[in-house]
Amino acid sequence: MLTPQIDTSRHMLPSRAAARTVRAYLADKYGADEGASLFEQAVYRFESYCNNDIIPFCGGKKSPFGAGLYNNMLLVAAWEVEPRKPSGEKFEELVYEVSFGRRGRMQMPAWFSGDNPRVMRLFTAVYKRFAATVHRRFEAGELGGYWDVQVNVSPTPGGVQMVSGRCPVKETLERLGLLRLLRPMCNTDYPNMATKNLTLVRPLLVAAGDDVCDMRIVGPGSELARTCPPYVDADGYIVNDIPEKYAYRRP
Repeated sequence: MLTPQIDTSRHMLPSRAAARTVRAYLADKYGADEGASLFEQAVYRFESYCNNDIIPFCGGKKSPFGAGLYNNMLLVAAWEVEPRKPSGEKFEELVYEVSFGRRGRMQMPAWFSGDNPRVMRLFTAVYKRFAATVHRRFEAGELGGYWDVQVNVSPTPGGVQMVSGRCPVKETLERLGLLRLLRPMCNTDYPNMATKNLTLVRPLLVAAGDDVCDMRIVGPGSELARTCPPYVDADGYIVNDIPEKYAYRRP
C-alpha cells in the first residue's frame, strides 16, 4: 500500500483501515487496474493537502480528532480524482466507514444505554477527562488554535454536553472549494450515536455558521431527546432546537 510522504511532525497518516476502504471502493467501482491508479492519484492529492498546509496544523498526532480529519481527507482526495463522482448517499456511506470503521455500525446491547444512569455517569467521567487533556494541549499551543473542548458548561438534563471550537475540517474544505462535502461528515454523528443507544442533540454547529459545535449526548428517553427532535436545516445539516433555559452560554 502506498504511504503518503508527509511531515508527520505536523500531520497524520490516514489509518490503514481507511486506506483499505478507499482503495477497495475504487477497485470495486473502476476495476483493479484503474482503481489502483486512482488510489495512487488520491494519495498524491492527499500529500499535497498536507505538504501545502491546505490541512492546517491542528496538533498532528496530538490532535484529539486527528484520525477522523485525516481519514476523511483521504476520502476527499479520492473524490477529487474520481472521473465519476459518487452519489451523495454513497459518499455518506463511505464517510461513515472511514470515520467509525465497520464496527461503528454494530448496535450496543440494550442495557448499554444513555438511559442507564451508570452508563451516563461513565460517559460523563470519560468526556471530562478527555476534555481536560485536550484543554491542556490547547492552552500549551500544541493544537494550533483548534479543538478546544469544554464539558457541561450548560444545563443538560439526562446527559453530558461537549462544546468544541474552530474546525479544521471545515477550513480545509473551504480552501478546496468543497464545503458541500462537509455535510455527511457532520450528519453521520447522529446514526453513530444511535448505535450506542445514545441520542445526539446538537443545537449549534460550526459548519452551519455557529462559533462552536454544541453537542448534547443524552439517553433516548431523556427530556432533550423527547422534546428536541432533529431536523435538516436549509443547508442540509442535521441540527436540533433546544429550550432557551438549556442554551449554550459562553463561559
